Amino acid sequence: ADAIYLVDRTSMRFIYVNDAACRMQSRGREDLLALGPDGVLSMSREELERTYDSIIAGGRGAEPIEMQRQRKDGSQVWVELVSRAQRSSDGWMIITVVRDITEHKRAESALRESEDRYRDIVENSGDLICTHDLEGKLLSVNAAGSRLTGYSREALLRMNMADLLTRGARDGFAAYLAEIRTKGAARGLMQIRTADGTSRWLEYHNTLRTEGVAAPVVRGMAQDVTERKLAEEALRQEHTSLLKSQQELFDAHESLAEAARLESVGRLAAGVAHEVKNPLTIIRLGVDYLSKQFSQGSNQEVLDKVRGAIDRADNVIGDLLGFSRQKPFAPRLSNINEVIDNAINLTKHEIKR
Repeated sequence: ADAIYLVDRTSMRFIYVNDAACRMQSRGREDLLALGPDGVLSMSREELERTYDSIIAGGRGAEPIEMQRQRKDGSQVWVELVSRAQRSSDGWMIITVVRDITEHKRAESALRESEDRYRDIVENSGDLICTHDLEGKLLSVNAAGSRLTGYSREALLRMNMADLLTRGARDGFAAYLAEIRTKGAARGLMQIRTADGTSRWLEYHNTLRTEGVAAPVVRGMAQDVTERKLAEEALRQEHTSLLKSQQELFDAHESLAEAARLESVGRLAAGVAHEVKNPLTIIRLGVDYLSKQFSQGSNQEVLDKVRGAIDRADNVIGDLLGFSRQKPFAPRLSNINEVIDNAINLTKHEIKR
């Protein structure tokens, strides 16, 4: 596929051209042989002679030359020329191989354009984009890295990733490097401290690259999620506060329910107390009447026991009425023994049961 030209150094004429040379020049073989090298290779005769003599004197081929040429039909092509000297019985001959590298040059141009676009995207990105080695040493960083951290690009390139982390985040840096080495990728959250001492949260997604590079390199991208973290923390605190308020509401509801139950019991106790107190009064009057009718000591002893039972019942009814009225507590002098006896009497049945 390469064009091959055989030139006689003495006559500076073509001795031979192959079919690929004819196709490249869009000319017939006889027409091409008649042109001569200076008419085909886009170089003057004097320049070609100096080049050929240099090749012969050096005893080795010339360095490849790239040049743009115009075909007979006016189209432009890029070619690469490689020449070498060969001695024959008739003198020195120069063999020149011409390769069409138009597509290669287009690919190079497209690659350069892609690289330029990539650099523009990286530099104009709002996210931090960087590379570092397997120890965390920063190798490259974009403009967003300087904006987020507050350090200049030059200062960042003298730092290790660990230097940017907060004290708490540094404890997990060794685990991060280990994950990169074993899995080839790592993602998560890291907290950094900026040049002015404030902390920011970054969500990162880093990958290990080993192909096409002299040494393994980690390519990383990180997004500032500080506002999101602050909002999440505020939401957590609000949720905690809401749970606390909910519990307080439940407690208040239970207290209200208990108060309502106590109020119902109080009303019932008041009704029961009034219903019982009237019969007790009648019984007390009957006991007093009987006491006047019987003079024997044994009879009076029985009546005294009945009076004691009436007094105890009356005290219980008094306590129930006091509970049902729900008056504010007020201090008063009391016999502590009587208070304890009354409490025991009220709970005696439950304790025995």
